[in-house]
Amino acid sequence: MEDIGQLIAGLENIVRHYGAFAVTPILAIEAIGAPVPGESLLIFASVLAGRGEMSLPALLIFAWVGSVIGDNLGFLIGRKLGRKTVLRYGAKVGLTNERFSKIEITYVRYGSATVLFARFFSILRQLNGIVVSFLIAVGLILVVAFFIRRMRETGGTARQ
Repeated sequence: MEDIGQLIAGLENIVRHYGAFAVTPILAIEAIGAPVPGESLLIFASVLAGRGEMSLPALLIFAWVGSVIGDNLGFLIGRKLGRKTVLRYGAKVGLTNERFSKIEITYVRYGSATVLFARFFSILRQLNGIVVSFLIAVGLILVVAFFIRRMRETGGTARQ
C-alpha cells in the first residue's frame, strides 16, 4: 500500500507542476511498452479536470498526442529493430528462425483477419490504433470528469 501512496504522490507532483502536458510523454512511453503508470496518470489528471483544476480540452489533446506518438514510435521500433532482434536473441526464449518463419507464413495468410480481430474485437491491450487510442482517452477522461462533477453537485454521492 505504501508503494501506491508514493506512486499517487509522484503523479500528483508531475501533473500539478506540468499540467496537461505531463500526460503526453508518460502515455507515449507507456504506449511503446514500458511499464510506466500512464493510465493511472490519465485517471488522476481526469479527476483534476473534473474538479476544474485543469483544462479538459487540453487534457484530451495532450492524451491523444501522447498515445499516437507512442503507438507510432512502437511501430517504428518494431519495424526497424524487430526482425533483427528476434533473430539475434529469440532463440533464448524459444523463438528460432524456423519458428519465426512459420509465424510469418501464418501472418501472410491470416494477417488481415488477425489485425481486424485484434483491432476491433479483442478487449486486450491490442487496441492501440490512432482512433482507438483517442476514443479510450476521451472515454476515460469524460467518465471520470462526469462522476467527479456529479459528486460535487450532489454533495459527495454519485446517486441522488
